[in-house]
Amino acid sequence: MSDSRPPRPQGAPRPFGISRPSFGLAKETPHRIELHFALKGGTSISTHHDLGDEVSEASFKEFVEQLQEQVRGGTGIATFADSWSDTGQRTWVDLSQVSGFSVRPVR
Repeated sequence: MSDSRPPRPQGAPRPFGISRPSFGLAKETPHRIELHFALKGGTSISTHHDLGDEVSEASFKEFVEQLQEQVRGGTGIATFADSWSDTGQRTWVDLSQVSGFSVRPVR
């Protein structure tokens, strides 16, 4: 049984507005980090935070060390804010309830 539809040209648009991703054309310098907090009650919170400047090895290390110190102290509520151009997400975490966390740059 043969298909009576004519073949689509290689560059034809895909149905339903689906397009091919453009990987590797431009790479922005990351300004955002992703955080995962494990809480003492057994739950977890994930959020993003915009550092406001390029994430370098030094700025990343400084951010993590400050956060470790705040978690060790266990006092206060930390505010994390993603940039408005990405998700605009705001998260408040009670550091006295944090048992551990992980951080990584968003690329």
